[in-house]
Amino acid sequence: MTSENTKDKLLAAVGEILEEGASPDKLTVRAIAARAKVNPAMVNYCFGSKDELIRQAVDKIVEGAFELHDTIDTDPSDPAGQLKELLFSVSREMLKYRELTRLSIPYLLFEDKIRLPLDLLPYVDKACGERFTEKQKRMVVFELVSSLQLIFYRLEDFRDYSGIDIENEEDLREFIGFQVDLLTGNTHEKS
Repeated sequence: MTSENTKDKLLAAVGEILEEGASPDKLTVRAIAARAKVNPAMVNYCFGSKDELIRQAVDKIVEGAFELHDTIDTDPSDPAGQLKELLFSVSREMLKYRELTRLSIPYLLFEDKIRLPLDLLPYVDKACGERFTEKQKRMVVFELVSSLQLIFYRLEDFRDYSGIDIENEEDLREFIGFQVDLLTGNTHEKS
């Protein structure tokens, strides 16, 4: 069995266990290895730690929200609307796994390479059109993603500060709409 095959099995096992609603702090190396049908020592061999395995599994879950978005029927003539729907879908996944994503956010913000925002670049490119340079579009993407990550990390503090409950789908949709309109230069009128 190759190391990549074992890694894939372990990632799939953690994903399945989390999808079943298990709390990450209740996950044990033995339970993960048993589900993956591999030796428990392979967790450390392949990932260095159980926490790193869980972090990577959560990243795969969030990446899945990007893939899921491709199946959502959105109006191609409304690129800002497509961007909003994508951010809304990904945000809901992050909230669904909030306990897990909260563990990975400091790593994503302070240590990991800045790569996730680049997945959004084609959407921002369409939403901004020719109004912004490539550098400005990259800044828009970075601002959208990093502000959401920080808000997910400090959810209660953000709710107390702003009065916006990101866990409420209506508030989340409104917040994302405002952010996208503000950062892409689209007009946003108060309803």
